[in-house]
Amino acid sequence: MITTRLVKSLAAAGLALALGSAQASPVTFNLSYSGLSFGNEAVATGFITLESDSFTHATNVGNVSPAALGITAFQITVNGAAGGNGTFQLSDFGAAPNGWVLNVSQPLNLALDLVGQIGFNDFNWCAISAACGSASAPGGNAIFTIRTAAETGDQLRLTSMAVANVPEPGSLALLGIAVAGLAAVRRRKQ
Repeated sequence: MITTRLVKSLAAAGLALALGSAQASPVTFNLSYSGLSFGNEAVATGFITLESDSFTHATNVGNVSPAALGITAFQITVNGAAGGNGTFQLSDFGAAPNGWVLNVSQPLNLALDLVGQIGFNDFNWCAISAACGSASAPGGNAIFTIRTAAETGDQLRLTSMAVANVPEPGSLALLGIAVAGLAAVRRRKQ
């Protein structure tokens, strides 16, 4: 009796720890942009890391700082553009708020590419404030659209925004222990 209660308690604690630590982890998305729909061959790839769960619930913010969205890392590399090629980091986008925009009208499935999901309505930076920072950094000029060379060059549309990271091994191990504990309790009852 005591053993069963102890196993149940340990299993529940393990499950809570596993789920809690998995949800608290930063989420990194890989970004891909293409100029094909605008008649140019420019492309951009990069990543963005967020500490928040902004993409898992409805939110509509504009002209905010990266910190307001929980952004801790950002990098975008532009190639093949008439101007504004290169790699740009979060620090290249000037002083806050520098126009970060996120419009999500319903929770998104982070296991799938965000582009094309119902409820993913806009994501961009330098979209509202004119000062984007670096003179050659890309900035937003329309929904899911950036423009190279400080918003004066080639246009590119967001074609993919997919989660890059998976739960760390520690969370998966805790989840495995919790499931094993629950299975042991079930076997004992039978």
